[in-house]
Amino acid sequence: MEEKEIDLRDYLRVICQRKKMIGSIFILAVLVSGIISLLLPKTYSAEALVKIGKVTSIGFGKAGEYAGVFRSSEDVDNLQEASYVLKGDSSIMGLRERLKLSEKELPIGYKKNQIISITPLEETSSIRISCLTKRPALAKDMADALAGQFMARQKIIIERKKETFEQAQNMFKGQFTFNIEPSEILSSAAIPEYHLKPKIGLNILVAGITSLMVGILAAFILEYREKGKKDE
Repeated sequence: MEEKEIDLRDYLRVICQRKKMIGSIFILAVLVSGIISLLLPKTYSAEALVKIGKVTSIGFGKAGEYAGVFRSSEDVDNLQEASYVLKGDSSIMGLRERLKLSEKELPIGYKKNQIISITPLEETSSIRISCLTKRPALAKDMADALAGQFMARQKIIIERKKETFEQAQNMFKGQFTFNIEPSEILSSAAIPEYHLKPKIGLNILVAGITSLMVGILAAFILEYREKGKKDE
């Protein structure tokens, strides 16, 4: 127990002796991190939320003395497929043309993943559209434009569904009816007021903690070398 206390005192002594060096490393790291974070280009994120509509069909059946009502409900479009199409290269190229963007501003292929994020939300049959750019207004315009493309696709699909169900309704008169809940934009994008990246506070915190560890390690290395020279 006594040896451990002596070792702890030695550690504290080394840190106290080298506190100026440790403090200098800490201050330098924090300043450099803060300056770099301020100089880095700011990026902004805007989000839109869209929902896939539902079609509910109701059938009326009778067998002998028993009559029943049969109800079924399903999405008008497959959630995963709608998400895939929304983020497809053809969709991105249409967005680029609509907003008159260059290939550098809105690339296709894997690079688009750095700018556009499409997240299907299974529980609510919704899709979150997120756009990340250096211009806040552009982030909003991109998210809203993609939401508009989604709605255009949904309109076509719903019309086809409606035709199919109307044919079935005419075929089974009085035994079948249906209701279509249209797809909708739950929330449009807004111009972001604050940048998403760089996270200046987090960068400074990480730099501060790392610099303290580096400073303390450097202090013990110097202490070890000085003891080695004295022993020689």
